[in-house]
Amino acid sequence: MTNKDILKSAIINILRNYPHILRVNPYIFNNYPTYYLETDFKILFSYNESIKISKCLLYQDVEELSVNDFEEIERNGDFLNECGILTLKYGIDTGKHDFLRLSKDINYRCRSYYLTGTKNYGIVVSNEAQAVNQLSEFGNKENELNLAIKLYYEALKNGIEKNSLDEGIALMGIAICRKKLAELGISPIDNLLKGISSFEKAKRIPALRSSKENYYRTLANEANSKRLLAEYGYYPLKYLKESISLFKKANFDEKFNQALSFLNEGLATQTLAEYTCDKCKEDILKDSIKLFQNAQERFVPYTINHAKALTNEGISNFELSKISSNPDKYLNEALKCHKKAIKKGNFKIRNHTYMKIVFNKATTELLISELKKDHKILDNALSTYSKLEKYFKKIGGTRILIDMYRNMGRALYIFNEKKEAYSYLKKSINIIEEIRASMAILNRKYFFETISETYKLMVLTCIDLNYNEEAFKYAESAKNRTILELLYNKNIKKTSINKLESDSLISLNDLSKIIKNKTIVEYFLAEKLIVFIFNNEKLTVKTININQNDIKLKVTEFRNKINEINDIINKYNDGIIDEVAYKNERERKCNDLEEIFKELYFILIKPIKEHLNEEIIIIPHDYLHYIPFQALKNDKYLVQDHRISMAQSASLLKYLKPGEGSGSLVVGNPNKGHPKYDLTFAEDEAKKVAKKLAATLLIGNKATKDSVLNEIKDKGIVHFACHGFFNDYDPINSGLKLSDQFLTAVDFMNLKLSLELTVLSACDTALGDLNNTDELEGLVRSIQYSGCRFVIASLWQVEDDSTKDLFLEFYNSTGSNLTKLNNAQNTLISSFDIYSWAPFQIYGI
Repeated sequence: MTNKDILKSAIINILRNYPHILRVNPYIFNNYPTYYLETDFKILFSYNESIKISKCLLYQDVEELSVNDFEEIERNGDFLNECGILTLKYGIDTGKHDFLRLSKDINYRCRSYYLTGTKNYGIVVSNEAQAVNQLSEFGNKENELNLAIKLYYEALKNGIEKNSLDEGIALMGIAICRKKLAELGISPIDNLLKGISSFEKAKRIPALRSSKENYYRTLANEANSKRLLAEYGYYPLKYLKESISLFKKANFDEKFNQALSFLNEGLATQTLAEYTCDKCKEDILKDSIKLFQNAQERFVPYTINHAKALTNEGISNFELSKISSNPDKYLNEALKCHKKAIKKGNFKIRNHTYMKIVFNKATTELLISELKKDHKILDNALSTYSKLEKYFKKIGGTRILIDMYRNMGRALYIFNEKKEAYSYLKKSINIIEEIRASMAILNRKYFFETISETYKLMVLTCIDLNYNEEAFKYAESAKNRTILELLYNKNIKKTSINKLESDSLISLNDLSKIIKNKTIVEYFLAEKLIVFIFNNEKLTVKTININQNDIKLKVTEFRNKINEINDIINKYNDGIIDEVAYKNERERKCNDLEEIFKELYFILIKPIKEHLNEEIIIIPHDYLHYIPFQALKNDKYLVQDHRISMAQSASLLKYLKPGEGSGSLVVGNPNKGHPKYDLTFAEDEAKKVAKKLAATLLIGNKATKDSVLNEIKDKGIVHFACHGFFNDYDPINSGLKLSDQFLTAVDFMNLKLSLELTVLSACDTALGDLNNTDELEGLVRSIQYSGCRFVIASLWQVEDDSTKDLFLEFYNSTGSNLTKLNNAQNTLISSFDIYSWAPFQIYGI
């Protein structure tokens, strides 16, 4: 008899002697009695056959069987191995944790039948790793995923053949575990990049490439990892597009894998919608719904994966409700999807997926209650949240708890129950503050859209309750979180991160000692514009009736004018327009800028003018970071009436000490001779500044990264006259272009300096995409944290000639750095237009 016949005969005899039917999913048992998994022996198994065979063999529970049933089967690991594979496949397809536990135990038992280092040993350890990987859905996720990775590496080291299909599957398993760890917020960027590397290694194995289903699985899982990278803000558009492309290449024949691919492509498409305008977002979200529906058609009904596809269809409808003129339509559809998901998931155990679906349902109901002002729906949703709270606390569901408390606070705020709202918002923020050391669980987009919104809502609530000092504290806390969030997962010394994490918020008493006779003007932009004015030991709060969108429109208008002037300059330089047309058009655009700055003056300065001393420190927020406050105008520019400096937060001011370094360093035109990056005026500026300061001068190819880092250590002043750049995808890696490499904010964070002044006489050193808002301050703030009292940086592209004149005037002036910049700008007002004299701001005190 063949092995196949022996195995088949043994199974028939086992089933004959074990007729008991275990409790199973009735839908599968009644409607899919022939539901099967295919082993290497091509035998069809039902649910009951699978679990009965596995139990008999695992526990060698064969006392009631005839000896003849096994007379032709040697007592070795092969039969047990086949049942381990069988239960693993069935457990994966149906999400049945009892099968997965059996598979783990079976494969562990199988180890004793094979010698370490043999092919079979490697395979059973790899299968054990797969079972543990799948079991992470039901237990201690982090521990089981790390165990699975360890087992996969053991399999690769001790038995799995090089360049085999089994090696490809193990590498894919490692990558999938890393993806799941990233989903838990455990070193997400690092785990995802390492996982993608494992996928790439797997794809290079010919045996895997020739196994169509496994190759497509690799493509689909790599696509999922790239989707997650995008969610963490790591080059989001690049990785989302790559992700969707990979999903489309995964042309599975088998329905289950087709369904998984559609589900994950839907998730990638859903994420892509977050990075587009509202008009495009609607179409993309509708595309994601179609993909989730395609997944539902292919998943086995009444399974967890079927429920996942349904609830994600609900999430896409929920997002559509936020941008639709008819939100009720999409919210009702979302609610319907979540209810179906709870029913069709057929959850015998209230696992994590079930709890998340219930959370999605309650969140939808909460928004419906807000729109309808329906207290009954509100109470039901809040009651569901309260029941979920215990579970998510137990498993450490930090992100969901943050969202849950925030949602409860928002709803209660809308229902004018401000004290109750305050209580829940405080719970949400307390969790955020408690998890400083593991803040990476929050991806960048989540941080800036959800966490920052929690702080905004709390500030508004405190103002309404007349808790003004607390409102100021939360506004400060929100701004301090930004730089921390940007620095996680970067190659920065742990001591630097620890210093930031341990920073406490400044008290008003300490702030009063620092600013003396100056005025702090701290803006905080939420549904209304809040202005905190602090001077003479007194905190005053003003509320201005303008919201974030109105400010964004005004900033967009201003930036469009800046871009139009840039275009005119480029056309003139390229010989497209003559000098007369250039001057006329530039003058007209600059007049338009003046009008915008007058409007902004009446919005931002006039309501608080009576509170301002001669010297003011402005702390912007959100889109206000893009505004050159020195150029705001009534009868005169603000810089003509006041000495103005900027800061990222009031709490940062306590670290700005006078620099103790000596001597100066000037870096100029590092790309001398380059057809695109050569800056003739910057070189001239650098030479004249260096002469004035008797400074060390690095020009052209001498201005390498190593030479700059070596020279900067003991200096008191550093002046960069070179190209700057802003990294929209990863703002903390913005920086300065040197002759060989970039000098970034991350580099500065790893330095310990004692500078009095750093000048960034470069293009776009403080300018980024409008979606980045507070994060554009990463470079300036990193320089100050490295040990620098004052930083001067530009808000838009600067011209060589006016920049040279500005800084020569600056260094020829006397007084503090603040006074010198203000005087230099006042001098240039008479000879240059607003585009030329206004871009530079000074940060510090």
